[in-house]
Amino acid sequence: MILILVQDAFLHVVETAFLTNGSCSGVGCCEVAVPEGLKAYNMSLRSFNNHENITDFNPCSYAFFVEEGKFNFSTTNLVDFRGVNSMPMILDWAIGNLTCDEAKDTNSFLCKGNSECDQDYGGPGYRCRCLKGFEGNPYVAEECKNINECERENHDCDHDAQCDDTDGSYKCTCRKGYSGDGRKNGTGCTADQSTIIKIVVGTSASAIFLLITITWLYLVLKRRKLVMLREKFFKQNGGIMLQQRISGNGGSHDQARVFTIEELKRATNNYDESRIIGKGAMALFTKEFFLITE
Repeated sequence: MILILVQDAFLHVVETAFLTNGSCSGVGCCEVAVPEGLKAYNMSLRSFNNHENITDFNPCSYAFFVEEGKFNFSTTNLVDFRGVNSMPMILDWAIGNLTCDEAKDTNSFLCKGNSECDQDYGGPGYRCRCLKGFEGNPYVAEECKNINECERENHDCDHDAQCDDTDGSYKCTCRKGYSGDGRKNGTGCTADQSTIIKIVVGTSASAIFLLITITWLYLVLKRRKLVMLREKFFKQNGGIMLQQRISGNGGSHDQARVFTIEELKRATNNYDESRIIGKGAMALFTKEFFLITE
């Protein structure tokens, strides 16, 4: 784009109210697009009366090339634009007037190693570009370098595949125990039957081991809780006092003895109803009223 800033003293004093920031509408600032295929352009600026009889604050006008959309007009540009040294621009260029097909067989063809002629360019002349999988300067020999897609993670290898870089490309290889093309957009990597069996067996074994461990811990904790509960009831029901009185009787034949639940179960055939001969408020009497132990 060609943009012209017309900085005239009369315009600055009289027509500032008609100017709009950001808009290059033709008042104080005008713009024109560069025609496609333009090879040369000459710009010149003139002032009325050859810029004579002007006031001290009347600055110069400017004309320049700039990329479209990269210049934001401001009314302050009409007062002082001398601090701006450069403007961004894009150069649309090509080599010669021959097309790719016409130029590739000539000695002056400039597309070097690992590059090709850009068939997408539709203007006069031709351009070069690096081959797919390469990057760099296609107009300098061996300057189109291989791109390592594996290091950049710019590939579509499956998560169960290994990425191996090749010259200008890469390949995906499924890990041991998997088969397929190794690509996310392809067949991917599928576990072999033997691998599935190993996974199922391993998972089942782990689950069984975990279940056994949990069961064992549950039984241990339950037994411990039962022991603690027995001790609690023993103390609540005067067990300690009874033990002290038994111990105080020395070796008397009339001493009482405390039997465990297991001993009572064996003596009563697990509290068989047929063994019951009487019941009291706090006791149960059976035929086996004593237990002889060694």
